[in-house]
Amino acid sequence: MVRTKRLYLYPCTKELVNKIKKRTNYPLGQHIKHYVNLVESDPSSLGWGAWFVIKKDDKKVIGDMGFIDKPDHEGVVEIGCNILPDAQSKGYATEATQVLIKWAFASKKVNRIIAICDLTNTPSFRVLEKVGMRRYLVRGSMVYWEITSSSFIKR
Repeated sequence: MVRTKRLYLYPCTKELVNKIKKRTNYPLGQHIKHYVNLVESDPSSLGWGAWFVIKKDDKKVIGDMGFIDKPDHEGVVEIGCNILPDAQSKGYATEATQVLIKWAFASKKVNRIIAICDLTNTPSFRVLEKVGMRRYLVRGSMVYWEITSSSFIKR
């Protein structure tokens, strides 16, 4: 678990997913189910997949985010974020993304974090810019972003 001023972020585990299923109507996507199965078969994957984003004040699950997979052989990992519509535009995505970037670089397994989003997704652009990521490629309708451990340390 990692925390911010307003949020708790928990890596998804089978036990946590079961609690969330019982207590909330949070939509559990296929990526969460896939990740939980992966952690069951490879415990070293814990943290390198989906994390639940939970507000501290009311313990409400407001989203999930995390990494697509473990860092590759070059220390690159992809990050993504999904915040429920009623929790958007409140800074939660920025806060959660910032702390997971910090967590990934602190692991010493990551040198570079990338993100990919649709060219029309300007709210995600703002989040990625706020956390220090920079555009490095536009291919078709997709924009590719990155931050390196050295540029993150300088912030």
